[in-house]
Amino acid sequence: MDIQSPIVLLVVGMGTVFIALLIIIYLGEGLIRLVNRFFPEDENPAFANKQTASVSPKTAQAISAAVQIITNNKGMVEKIKKI
Repeated sequence: MDIQSPIVLLVVGMGTVFIALLIIIYLGEGLIRLVNRFFPEDENPAFANKQTASVSPKTAQAISAAVQIITNNKGMVEKIKKI
């Protein structure tokens, strides 16, 4: 039984797929950079809410307590924002 032919086919096939995936990755990154260069994202999006609604102190305490329990007192709440 000739084992060389299937091995060559395997290596060529896997190499082709690897090269095709690299081409797709680099073309995708290039496209992202090109779009970001010519169409940058707005600093102030139009849909941003001008008013920020505050969270009640009881809700903030409950969220903070839940984070403390889940993270074993290693996490902390920096900002709470309604969406």
